[in-house]
Amino acid sequence: MTDAIGARNMTEISKVSPALFMALGAQLYTRLGLADRVGLPFSTVVTNVPGPPVPIYSSGARLESMMGLLCLTDGLGLGHVVQSYCKEATIAFTACRKLMPDPDFYAKCIEDSFTELRDAAKAAPAPAAPEAKPAKAEKTKPAAKKGAAKNGKSKTK
Repeated sequence: MTDAIGARNMTEISKVSPALFMALGAQLYTRLGLADRVGLPFSTVVTNVPGPPVPIYSSGARLESMMGLLCLTDGLGLGHVVQSYCKEATIAFTACRKLMPDPDFYAKCIEDSFTELRDAAKAAPAPAAPEAKPAKAEKTKPAAKKGAAKNGKSKTK
């Protein structure tokens, strides 16, 4: 997580390498058949796209939900987009039919694992509250000499 690229950095990168250059690079990669010559070290990607934490409106209509889309390139079989919007998080995926002939089963697996994790979190005992440390006894300050002198009762040690 400490090496993840933040949203601000991703925005800055997108200014430097516009979508046009990325699209041209993907087309070149496909046309040259690089996926056949150079195998990717992975077949799945997961990307986190932080969305706005406040509602978005268009012509007075509130956007209810947001879901991402990821285009697959040669050699990439599965892509996940995890996206947030307001207080909602969605997981969307795109899959190659050759590598994943039954995406409905995969979606069901994701839903079931989320339900299992959520239920386990609910059933887990609440973390114990940290024990209160015993309060240190406060040192009592001797009476101010000024006040004691007024009363005629000054003490010396």
